[in-house]
Amino acid sequence: AVGLSINGEPMAPAAAEAQEAAPETHVLIFPLRERDFYHASATVRGERQRAKAQLLCAERFAEISLLRNLGWRVCCVSELSWTWGPEDDPYVSAANKELIYRLVANLSDEP
Repeated sequence: AVGLSINGEPMAPAAAEAQEAAPETHVLIFPLRERDFYHASATVRGERQRAKAQLLCAERFAEISLLRNLGWRVCCVSELSWTWGPEDDPYVSAANKELIYRLVANLSDEP
């Protein structure tokens, strides 16, 4: 596994393992699965909720909010965005690294 420093630069595996994780130096990559989203019919959800494509369930939203309130930068990755394929496929690996780098690059400076 390759760790990312706060500026998005890859860290050597030994450096990533030796450094203790801290909000000032690390970004948490949080996978979101289909079960993490709230599903209801359009008649149950309000207009404001329907304007959003997906809503996180209360448990997952609270977990992410707590981490952010504790100072962590949290990068959420929906499984729908992930490229699936054989583990040793270089295209799959490159596509997923690009996705993670793009999401981390778009994080704001505010935790």
